[in-house]
Amino acid sequence: MKSVDADTLRVALRTQAGDVFDADAVDKTVDELAIELARRGAPFAGVIAHSEPVPGQRLLNLAYMIVEGKRLYVERIDIHGNTRTHDEVIRREFDLGEGDAYSRALVDRAERRLKALGYFKTVKIVMQPGSAPDRVVLDVAVEEDKTGSFFISGGYSTTDGMMASVSISESNFLGTGDIVKTTISYGQYGRGIDLAFTDPWFLDQHVAAGVDLFGKQTFASPYQSYSSSLYGTRFSLGTPISENLTVGWNYSIYNQGLSLDPAIGIASLPIQQAAQQGYYWVSSIGNSVTYSTLDNNRNPTSGIRAQFNNDVAGLGGAAKFARNTNDIRYYHEIVGDVVGMVRAQSGYVTPWGGQQLPLLNGFFGGPQLVRGFAPNGFGPRNITPGTTMDNVGGSMYWASTAELQSAIPGIPQEYGLRASAFVDAGSVFRYSGPTTFPGAAQSLQVANSNVVRSSVGVGLSWASPFGALTVNYAVPLTKASYDVVQPFNFNVGPF
Repeated sequence: MKSVDADTLRVALRTQAGDVFDADAVDKTVDELAIELARRGAPFAGVIAHSEPVPGQRLLNLAYMIVEGKRLYVERIDIHGNTRTHDEVIRREFDLGEGDAYSRALVDRAERRLKALGYFKTVKIVMQPGSAPDRVVLDVAVEEDKTGSFFISGGYSTTDGMMASVSISESNFLGTGDIVKTTISYGQYGRGIDLAFTDPWFLDQHVAAGVDLFGKQTFASPYQSYSSSLYGTRFSLGTPISENLTVGWNYSIYNQGLSLDPAIGIASLPIQQAAQQGYYWVSSIGNSVTYSTLDNNRNPTSGIRAQFNNDVAGLGGAAKFARNTNDIRYYHEIVGDVVGMVRAQSGYVTPWGGQQLPLLNGFFGGPQLVRGFAPNGFGPRNITPGTTMDNVGGSMYWASTAELQSAIPGIPQEYGLRASAFVDAGSVFRYSGPTTFPGAAQSLQVANSNVVRSSVGVGLSWASPFGALTVNYAVPLTKASYDVVQPFNFNVGPF
């Protein structure tokens, strides 16, 4: 088409010279070129991919041909089979409406979106003739699926001890597309409750609005000498910028504090001071940016997921600090059922307004960063003789992971068993809490070096009917002398 400037469309290409040929990337490029052409005022343009082998070489030349298509308009969108889901929940997944120019790429994208909702067993959109040669009717046939879940899980976790959990969720509440979830957990060292509601199309706009009520208690355990509690609420808004990019905003207000158990022993000075401060309110506002090209959110085999979070506390409340956390994962199929995954994590928190960082808002190293270490197992630690020598938290952390994941040969994939081998490395450092304690009989001694903690290990995961069960065994390779290791880690809980 002479009216199309091909060079300006190259930003939509998923294939580049020198790449290994990928038929899926070619198909996605065709769709994205057609969608971009429709945005630029050429809704009837078609895109054809043409490949030609280079003689005598393992190469081929790839061309995307843009051609003028037949002018067609959408007369009606007929929907049937939705005995529970409201019509508007289905219609809002279309980027075109009745009277708009017909675009096969936009229809295909709507079909993918409807399948991704998880509300339907099957989704099929068929183009049928309309009342005139340039009119078409889109016939949307769906079959409803179950959207509620009820999980009861129990057992033993190396973090929470003996535990039980109940989770009830509904992802299509009363056919409106709203999401409701309740989780209650009761463990030997911790208890919690979480009530969440999300409207993914708030005020009929593609903006997800949610509210979350939460509460959590932890008790003195082999990994910490104090008990803590936290309860509050969180309000959130999120909107997609593109198919892969989402931006969100949130406001949280919660009450937190800790208490001592005299039977445990003499607590570290920062723990004692935090207990003397009592319970206080934290008010924070934040934003998040998420970019995802994962092929499957639960069991990804290819793509990237990157999330960046920023929070500022001090808009009311008693605490003032700024925090940033980042988590990037990349998945790639290597051969057969073997999937490679690399992950990078980092975080930074700093107090402002002349305050010190609250103990409970620091970072504590454990198996969530480097497997093979106990909860609160590494990071700045009080090593003052005669005290409980607690982890007192750091203000910076980093972690990285390289992992191979695979189904287990001889076991059908529907059983949900997967094995993994991994290498982890990371650190938590830079203690930012109080260092002087007037009237104290002892001075504070904090081991606060940025020692690299690393481990190598294997794991087994099972997507059981009762929840996701994970077992890891990791051997620390490098650590600080005061770190606490825990090679075996076992956890079970709802998906």
